[in-house]
Amino acid sequence: MDRLAWLSRKVRQALNVIPKKYSLEIRNEIINKNINRIRTLSIILIVMNVFLVAIDLTVYIPKWSSNTAYIRHFYAHIFMLTERILYLFFYKAASRNQGYMNRIKKHLVIYSCIVGLAWCSYLSITAQEIHGQVSAFIIGNFAIASLILFTPVQSLAIFFVNCFVFVTVLYASSLSDASFMGNIINIIFVMVFSFLMSYLNISVCSKDYVNKKTIHMQSLEISNSREKLEETVRIRTEELVKANEELVKEMGIRHEIEMQSIKTRLMYEENAMLLNEIKEYEELRNVFFANLSHELRTPLNVIYSAQQMMNLIISKQQCGSCKEQISKYNKIVKQNCFRLIRLIGNLIDITKIDAKYFEVIKKNCDIVKIVENITQSVAVYIKDKDIELGFETELKEKIIACDPDKIERIMLNLLSNAVKFTPQKGRIIVRMKAIPGYAVISVKDTGIGISKEMQQVVFERFVQADKSMTRNREGSGIGLSLVKSLVDLHQGRIHIDSEPGNGSEFIVEIPDEAIPYEDCVACASDNNGQNIDRIHIEFSDIYS
Repeated sequence: MDRLAWLSRKVRQALNVIPKKYSLEIRNEIINKNINRIRTLSIILIVMNVFLVAIDLTVYIPKWSSNTAYIRHFYAHIFMLTERILYLFFYKAASRNQGYMNRIKKHLVIYSCIVGLAWCSYLSITAQEIHGQVSAFIIGNFAIASLILFTPVQSLAIFFVNCFVFVTVLYASSLSDASFMGNIINIIFVMVFSFLMSYLNISVCSKDYVNKKTIHMQSLEISNSREKLEETVRIRTEELVKANEELVKEMGIRHEIEMQSIKTRLMYEENAMLLNEIKEYEELRNVFFANLSHELRTPLNVIYSAQQMMNLIISKQQCGSCKEQISKYNKIVKQNCFRLIRLIGNLIDITKIDAKYFEVIKKNCDIVKIVENITQSVAVYIKDKDIELGFETELKEKIIACDPDKIERIMLNLLSNAVKFTPQKGRIIVRMKAIPGYAVISVKDTGIGISKEMQQVVFERFVQADKSMTRNREGSGIGLSLVKSLVDLHQGRIHIDSEPGNGSEFIVEIPDEAIPYEDCVACASDNNGQNIDRIHIEFSDIYS
């Protein structure tokens, strides 16, 4: 008898996992959690059954005539889908009355679990005619045991009754003895494991609540202790503040001395930085003027030498026999004059741009015609260099607001730059197209290309790939900087795409805008002589 009493006491202790001190609070917490989990589970079941109904109506509908179990499966899915939808509507309506909702929460949980387990059991019974498995029953029990919180007595009653009813119905169905016994073993395992899982869940939930409650109580005690400690600290702080005020006065004097020292050091560092900037500027200025003096000295020397040769020839020979030689040297004089005109003109334009005096006069012009005319004008000159020049366009006409003279300046600079760095038998292609908001002009060559480092600074003023005084290609480093400034004055964009050895492509994008209420004017120059002179000036530093 003593052993039976001891065993009975141990069983009651094991089944009573909820502490009496927090019994009411824990039970309310469990009910609220169960209600929320049932709602989430209902949504999952609705989605799952919509998917299963779709499968029934597509994959399994051909098998309905040969096996009625598929039809029962379909109606079971329809039932659960409808029942869960109605449950959610009922839950939403009942939630408006909080008092009524609190009274029926526990019953809603029990009802939903019974319906879910019965539905899984029915699916497993009908599945005996299809594949002979009880997987739906197993999944349903495990899902309920893992998601819903039951007291040990509740879980034992629910899972035992469910398994007993399932075994009874399964026994009544036409199964072989071997299949029935195998299912019996599975059902017993499911019942025991579901009970243990439910027992573990309620135990963890109860312990977690007790731990949180204990931590909360301890936090209150700590809070009270902290308030007392803060009062003590406040009193002590007031004492320290008085003592600190005297120390602050003494530290103030030291602080002033240190601040003066810091200001002196910062002033020194600022002066050092300013000195470095001055040195860098001076170095850039020296390089510029060295290049400029070289660029001015070379054509002047050539002009002077050519002039001396013409004087010498004229003094030694009759004029009729020296025309060819005089013409040759006179051509040299003219070419170098063009070089000086180009260099001085670029310097003047750069100075005007920096001083904000450079003016862009926009007109509504056909930019396709402007670019095409410029390209055709230089084609003969480039052909003499044994370089092929082509023009391709996706646009027949594009009327935009631009300054035709400045567009011509941009194109001549880019074409001149392309000719400089393109070897004989090379190719230069001028292309035009439109992108949203812009008219695009690209000048692509098959020249030597530009390194990635130089691409970052190629549009900066006075920058050259070859800075030596013996470079093969003439130039002051102003042309591309001037091109970028002219593009910027049109509110456009310019960038470069290049790889060393694979040529370069300069891409200019001019805004696709026109001046309102203004007709398109003839923007291409009719003065062919002036065009030729401009070409000679822009190409003057390219020697044959």
